[in-house]
Amino acid sequence: MRPIRIMQVLEATAGGTRRHLNEVLGALSGEEFELHVVCALRRDPTFGEDVERYLRSGHAVTILPMTRGPHPFRDPVAAWRLRRLLADAPCDVLHLHSAKAGVLGRLACRGRDCRVIYSPHAFPFLQRSPAPVRRTYELVERVLARRTDLLLAVSDAEARLAVEIGLYPADRVAVLPNALDIDQLDREIAEPEPFRGRGPERTFALVGELRAQKDPFTFLEAARRLRDRRIPAHFVLPARGVELGKVRRYLRRHRLEPVVDLVAAETSLAAVYRRTDVAVLPSLWEGLPYALLDALALRRPVIASGLPVFEDLLPTLDPRLLFPPGSSAALAERMELLARLPRRELDSLGDRGRELVRRHHDLAAWQDGLRETYRSTAMRRPSRCG
Repeated sequence: MRPIRIMQVLEATAGGTRRHLNEVLGALSGEEFELHVVCALRRDPTFGEDVERYLRSGHAVTILPMTRGPHPFRDPVAAWRLRRLLADAPCDVLHLHSAKAGVLGRLACRGRDCRVIYSPHAFPFLQRSPAPVRRTYELVERVLARRTDLLLAVSDAEARLAVEIGLYPADRVAVLPNALDIDQLDREIAEPEPFRGRGPERTFALVGELRAQKDPFTFLEAARRLRDRRIPAHFVLPARGVELGKVRRYLRRHRLEPVVDLVAAETSLAAVYRRTDVAVLPSLWEGLPYALLDALALRRPVIASGLPVFEDLLPTLDPRLLFPPGSSAALAERMELLARLPRRELDSLGDRGRELVRRHHDLAAWQDGLRETYRSTAMRRPSRCG
């Protein structure tokens, strides 16, 4: 039998979605699956290094110019080019990642004999955009859902939302939670920095790029509150993201440089994790961030905003780890609590977090599930794109 032909389409070539694509490609053998990656290079120029690796591995790669936001001229051109590509290089399964690829791919596949999988990695209508924009995004998804054979969610919360609001019937939704290789992560991070855990002072780190979704200013406001209350704590942020300039100005304006470090993190958060006692994710919307899994696997307790994806995981460790999204006062209270927590209790919390990831987010099990998902999807009736 010939290999199952799978086309992966991705515009969001940065952060967790980029890592997710690499995990997908790593899970699929060349004998059973034939892979074609269709991607853009606008968002992160360093993604070109990944492209070179895909080519060396024998995968087909097509660079398709796509823009992050809606564009009245470039989007129709990109959809037309993708449609031509699907005619010239037909696939059995078309897997679309994130919003832009999800829209263009489902427009382009009309009439093509392929099965369509869509992984939103957080629906765009969850963003903190004006209400009319969010309603438009949701309406677009409702229309395009008819051209989707399978919504492949990265978390139970994402799948539950899609069913509860009527976007998809339950029989067209599957969940494959993001996963990781703990042993490999341990090798990458190695030993913590010598000053981690020095004396009574705890180090809190924002684990995520400095952009609106990760809400870095709620983190900084909470840091100010602890500084003003003279709580023994230090704070770390990665020096990466579109809000970096604003963050630097905020630190100078509020004289936070003595207690806040910006750490180089061009390609990974490894240097941040090495300096961290407690990780913080004040996100305003999420799918299932790898930063959450990485921090827990590294035995770093995580304080996170009360999004459904975090509510599914963290209360099993300690319900006090959650706070209302956007509330710097509530976040400061949680941080003060963990700043005063005895070291043995903090370590116990970290051990339980690592075990949670080991039990429910094992990479080998995820790879098996992904391969079976592609096999079963390829055997379905022709796509709803017709």
